[in-house]
Amino acid sequence: MKQYIQKNTTLRAEAKNEFKKNHFKLMNSSVFGKTMKNLKGKVKYVVHYENLKLYESLGSKITKIHKGVRFEESHWLKQYTEKNTTLRGEAKMNLRRTISSL
Repeated sequence: MKQYIQKNTTLRAEAKNEFKKNHFKLMNSSVFGKTMKNLKGKVKYVVHYENLKLYESLGSKITKIHKGVRFEESHWLKQYTEKNTTLRGEAKMNLRRTISSL
């Protein structure tokens, strides 16, 4: 894998036009995905616990947890959203509908 990445990176650097550069970039991304960067070692990396469980299930080794954060999710914009939806439905002119959807 490492040789493949290095070869594509070298070919990308030697490419004479943007099309070829993007082509070699796409080849690396299509084989390894955009998460390839996450395979390198992380120090004090902040990540949601659901993603941490995913990375662990994919084979990453967790060596140390520095901090934990607790939070609760709430529907703090629910009233605002519902009000705008109601106003948008009641609007008689297209301009007012557009303004209330912003």
